[in-house]
Amino acid sequence: MTVTAALAGNPNVGKSTVFNALTGMHQHTGNWAGKTVGLAEGTVSTGEHTIQLTDLPGIYSLASHSPEEECARDFLTKTPPDTVIVVCDACCLERSLILFFQVCGIADDVILCVNLIDEAEKKGIAVERDTLESLTGCPVVFTAARQNVGLDEVKNAVIRHRPRNRTDVSGTPAELAETAARACVTVKNDRDPTARDRRIDRILCGRFTAAPVMLLLLMLVCWLTLSGSGILSDALDAGLSVLSAVIRRGLIVVFPEPLALLLCDGVIATVFRVTAVMLPPMAGIRKNRYSQLVHCSAHFTILFPFYSSSFLVHRDLFYFPLPRKSGCLIIPIS
Repeated sequence: MTVTAALAGNPNVGKSTVFNALTGMHQHTGNWAGKTVGLAEGTVSTGEHTIQLTDLPGIYSLASHSPEEECARDFLTKTPPDTVIVVCDACCLERSLILFFQVCGIADDVILCVNLIDEAEKKGIAVERDTLESLTGCPVVFTAARQNVGLDEVKNAVIRHRPRNRTDVSGTPAELAETAARACVTVKNDRDPTARDRRIDRILCGRFTAAPVMLLLLMLVCWLTLSGSGILSDALDAGLSVLSAVIRRGLIVVFPEPLALLLCDGVIATVFRVTAVMLPPMAGIRKNRYSQLVHCSAHFTILFPFYSSSFLVHRDLFYFPLPRKSGCLIIPIS
């Protein structure tokens, strides 16, 4: 027997992690626009039943203000699955419940999956499961998808496939979410579990501090791009030079000297030199390397074609990419 189910939820609640854990698919998780609009699908086998699971894009509302919201709403209304699993964040339950109550308005069989329950426990947040089930009229499952906790219970809840017990409630989804969160969420300690995050937000997003912090970060990126990565390049060059000397002594013992020198100075030295330059991301071009270009005219005249390209200078080698993917011209600098 095949049962169709869909995963819905806000971004950053672990929805795609739940999907990967259930289906065994290693889908790359991300939150940039258009990431999961393609609707990832997977299959879950549980005994005699097979669950055809669809991962909807992460959204905050079913109102069609973005392509992701329009895609999720059309899927739930035009090709409704047997069961909709709404994944919520246990640390921010009220915000996640808004989408849950919107889904309850268009779907008959809804399962509330409260994920990140382990993170909630660390912050001293407790969610009363029985109270939440009575208020929503839906089965509630607690999960910690990264630790594979509660996933079997999710599968069993989907297989049971029972119509939702519609309770006589009135109000907007936001009002219902606020009422449910106040009734079933308690904080075990006196401190605010989000106090640290709020302090960080006040610094990084404050009216008077946001712009200076952004400028400092941009300056840091520029320093890493122009000079900072050269430190790593020099460290790699020094370390690989020591390793190259050790390999040279070993090869001279094993191979004839001409062959050993060819391997050391021709192959290994070239690989190590290119590694030292390229391993720090291409931003590792040091500004002071460009000054070495003036020495190129001693034995070579370089004519730069009129096309857009990049070049890289490191110590005594000048790397210049040739047009039409024909390779790279390596010119020694005297």
